[in-house]
Parts: sequence; C-alpha cells; structure tokens
Amino acid sequence: PTHPRGRTVVHAGRFVDGTRPTAERDVDVVIDGHRIAAIGPHRDETHRQGTVVDASAHTVMPGLIEAHGHTHREHGKSFGSIHLAYGITTVRSPGGHPYEAIEERESIASGRRIGPRPFLTGYLLDGARPYYPMATPAPTDAVVDLELERARRLGYDLLKTYVRLPDLQQKRMVEFAHSIGV
Repeated sequence: PTHPRGRTVVHAGRFVDGTRPTAERDVDVVIDGHRIAAIGPHRDETHRQGTVVDASAHTVMPGLIEAHGHTHREHGKSFGSIHLAYGITTVRSPGGHPYEAIEERESIASGRRIGPRPFLTGYLLDGARPYYPMATPAPTDAVVDLELERARRLGYDLLKTYVRLPDLQQKRMVEFAHSIGV
C-alpha cells in the first residue's frame, strides 16, 4: 500500500485525543508522511513548512477505526456517511465480494462516494463447505492458488481464511500474504 509523503500541519481550534477529560485549545498536529510526528500548542513557526490545514474554527480528533465491519452494497450509499458522522474514518472489512470491495475502495478514493478509508479483502477462504455468504469454498490447492492470484491482482489489503480450510492451506495463505507485503 502507498503512503502519503510530505509534511502537513493541522491547526486545530480544539483538539480531542481521548486521553484527557477536556479538549485542548489552539493545537498544532504535525503529520510527516502518514504518521503523526508531534502535537503541541499552536506556534506560527510550525506553519512555515509543508501544507497547512486551517481547522482553527473546528474540533479535531483522531479518526476511529472499525476493525471488523463488512461493507456490503446492500447497506446503501449512506453507510459511509453514517460511519464518518460517528468519527469512523477507517473500516477494516475482512470478507466480501471481491469486485464490489474494489469498486467501493476506488469510489471512495476518487471522491465519487463518501465513506471511510477501507482496508479490504475479497472472499474469505474456507474449506469445502463454507458457512458465511462472503466465503468461498477452497477445497483444493488449485482453487487456493486461483484465489491467491486474484488477491494479488486486485491488491487486497488483507487476506482471511476460515476454520474449515485445512492447516497446510492456511500455512500457504500466510506465506503468500507475506510475499505480497500483507
């Protein structure tokens, strides 16, 4: 996965970090690449480098992560807006229809659809008799190989197996995931 580059400073009128009982006022959040590098009182000299986001009239807080939420087309287009309204800026979706999942990610990334940033996979791989509708049977090594190739080509963020997938195929999945940086 690609990471943003450069320096961004967010000037927050109020800052809520979830560790203090009250919000801090007039705070600078310095982001280098994709990591928060510093949080401190607002200082004009902090704004001299990089991109500055003026949120001095707003409250800023870290985004919340939905660690296990399946995004399905049946949820409708308001699903993403509802997540964002509750401060959820990232959703980890460990199983879904592969092409719908990729379409969701691309639509959000392009701005055509509103929603939190998704980290996703396609079907979860199970043994010969899957239980969940977002699962697909993987009864043989050949089927596992086809699904792994699909994962590589579509750029899944994660892979998920389920309990009926035999141990040797589970091991194969883990090794493959590591080989593609997952």
